[in-house]
Amino acid sequence: VAACPAGHRLAGQRRCVARRALRPGDTAACYAGELYRGQIDHQSYSSDYSCNAAGGMVVDGSRYSNEAAFVNHYHGIAAEPNCRLEDSEELVAAISVMRPVDAGEELLVDYGIEYC
Repeated sequence: VAACPAGHRLAGQRRCVARRALRPGDTAACYAGELYRGQIDHQSYSSDYSCNAAGGMVVDGSRYSNEAAFVNHYHGIAAEPNCRLEDSEELVAAISVMRPVDAGEELLVDYGIEYC
């Protein structure tokens, strides 16, 4: 996790950067947070740090999280994301690499149109 530099769309906020070079298919990070059984359980407590997880669950990183909570939406930062959010039975929710990422490069995903 590093500060967004001056001139960055989110200057002064935090971002998640690769500690080492990553290849397509690598898991850059697992998304950590409170785990809810589904959207209905999560409705009473929703945040901008929520994402769908394996088995129809929802993971919310607003109160408890790790570096994956600082992976930003690509829009306005890069032409396209270099990672994507994935769920699997093993990882619940993970940041998966889509194209080669250099050490020190910011990890970016597509949050969806509602965040543009």
